[in-house]
Amino acid sequence: IDKETKRVLCVAHFTEKEPGFFASPFRGTYGGIDSKEHDIELFDIFLEDITKELKKAGAKKMQLALAPEAHDPTRHHLLLNALLRHDFGIVKQDINYDLTVDATPLIDKMERNNQKRVRKCQREGCSFHSFYKPKDIEAVYAVIKKNRQSKGFPVTMTLEHMLEMKKLFPDVWQFFGTSLKDELIAASVCIRVNPAILYVFYWGDLPEAHALSPVAFHADHLYRYCQEQKIELLDIGTATDGGIPNIGLMTFKERLGCKPSLKVTMEKI
Repeated sequence: IDKETKRVLCVAHFTEKEPGFFASPFRGTYGGIDSKEHDIELFDIFLEDITKELKKAGAKKMQLALAPEAHDPTRHHLLLNALLRHDFGIVKQDINYDLTVDATPLIDKMERNNQKRVRKCQREGCSFHSFYKPKDIEAVYAVIKKNRQSKGFPVTMTLEHMLEMKKLFPDVWQFFGTSLKDELIAASVCIRVNPAILYVFYWGDLPEAHALSPVAFHADHLYRYCQEQKIELLDIGTATDGGIPNIGLMTFKERLGCKPSLKVTMEKI
């Protein structure tokens, strides 16, 4: 905090996950240090202060999962330099994917097969919606759960927790769906990270709608929503598992028009 103006300059949040091990975040995709200004001297001072405070609290190890580079490239580069000089090492490197939102329609950025899928959904009469009511959010959750179960993946957040988060942060948690003849066939759970960034926390379609491939249509309309809301970046998430590339997922996201971005986890003993 600036002592004269009382203005907050940097923030960070750590949780003791196990005795002596402090992590940022405790859960979620990224934590680390956030700031309004790009000031490497400030990062140096803040890292020293954080380390002292955590050592007082009994820390033996601290870990930071940084936001993807594309969220703020300048801050990412300066912060990475500061962390490395403060004896942090990279323990995980993930590849994240995002879409820069500009005047160009997403369908023009997609590869040809996805363009055909979007147009097929349009011909079939698919529609895109924003959802706010608990019963609609339950329907979104059901689609996500069925999609992930069909691929052998768990849903890491319960419906009850999701509804609680929507109640606590109504403008941050956002829910969207794609319907065909009044049946929800694709859905997404998104987080408004800040005014400029929308992050896709979960998305997926029903296994029985696979032939229609409505995710491409859904992505196109999420991008349109971002254009309307003046959102500059649509974050689609990682395509790695523990740093190991999932080639199929990387190809899928690249064919949607996404670009890769580095997302690193740093650790200090």
